[in-house]
Amino acid sequence: APLGTLGFAFTIWRDFAPALRDAAEQAGDKKPMISFVLLLREPRFLEAKILAEIVSSAWGGRYLASDLESESGAEGKESDDAETRYVIGRSPLFVVQAPEPMYIVNNFNRPYFDDTSEAAEAMPELRLRHAVEQHQAWISVDLISPFDDSRDRRSYYPPIARLIAELSGDDCLAIFHPETGTINAWDQSLEEKLRGPDAL
Repeated sequence: APLGTLGFAFTIWRDFAPALRDAAEQAGDKKPMISFVLLLREPRFLEAKILAEIVSSAWGGRYLASDLESESGAEGKESDDAETRYVIGRSPLFVVQAPEPMYIVNNFNRPYFDDTSEAAEAMPELRLRHAVEQHQAWISVDLISPFDDSRDRRSYYPPIARLIAELSGDDCLAIFHPETGTINAWDQSLEEKLRGPDAL
């Protein structure tokens, strides 16, 4: 039942999210996007089962997986917290249900910026310019539904950062912070910082 409910939510989000975001902007909803984005040299293969293992490693607990197509639903034996820990979807869009909030993991095989050339020209240094020019794909982790509206949305950055660190690899060229527009060329030292208490 939980997976069925989340599957329905996933379908609604996938089909209607762009229109909902546009409507929110027009209505004056200016909540910052709580997210980190990895710019990748090439497209990354990712499926729900793989992502569930990555999420489990980053956050602890056991996350079940469903790609929405298998008749059996979640893969593997259910655990005690199966109702609150699972990954559902398939590239380019996954929903990750954690005990507190809900997240979206995007895995797109196209450049992140609408106009890559224009974005590259705006970069203040050559290494960043090359990263923007050369990236062909991107992965992001976005906060989509905090269940406690009274909680500071920025308090969700540490788990997002830990998952981004777990998703990083040799194909990473840069990391982008949508809320501030900050971008850093990727190096291995960033992975350790993202796992720390003050990723921002």
